[in-house]
Amino acid sequence: RGKYTEDRVVQEAISVVKNMGKSPITVNKDIPGFVVNRLLFRLFEISCLLVESGRASVTDIDSAAIYQLGFPMGIFVLEDYTGIDIGYTVGKAMIERGVKAYECKTLERKFNSKELGVKSGKGFYSYPEPGRFVMPQIPKSDKVDALTLISPVINEATYLLRENVSTRDDIDKGCKLGLGWNKGVFEYADEYGIDKVVASLE
Repeated sequence: RGKYTEDRVVQEAISVVKNMGKSPITVNKDIPGFVVNRLLFRLFEISCLLVESGRASVTDIDSAAIYQLGFPMGIFVLEDYTGIDIGYTVGKAMIERGVKAYECKTLERKFNSKELGVKSGKGFYSYPEPGRFVMPQIPKSDKVDALTLISPVINEATYLLRENVSTRDDIDKGCKLGLGWNKGVFEYADEYGIDKVVASLE
């Protein structure tokens, strides 16, 4: 919804999406990143912070995402897959629009070096040739606690819920259908327990 969007327009848009065989979610406010990309932004933010602070490697992070959280691909693999230029420019635009965040210098360096991921043949991982995606082999590692990765995402989802940007059900649906997660972000919150999430954030 934009500031002046009428309910009938929203309902018509929902009908169009359903008629296309898709499952829509409603975003009640026009905010940078909307819902799913906003959550991904926090996921990549904490991942980059852990790597740049020397607390984990790229593969340590991706291992936790795949083997502990059950994501379809690692966080840095996803960045390569969608394009580092996209991740960098979208993140920069969100920060320029007032989203407070840790700025990933590694992403900026890769962007400036034209290491854009799959499209250029190299990003956080290397690929056989530009435009050809082959899933990198991610060794299993227990160096990163997945709670460290998912806690900032839960925190952001809670903000979206509190500010009436979307509903709990729609936020979880967006994670499962839009990102291919086995669970919604609030399902992860319930699984870990809010006390552990808060302790991790602190």
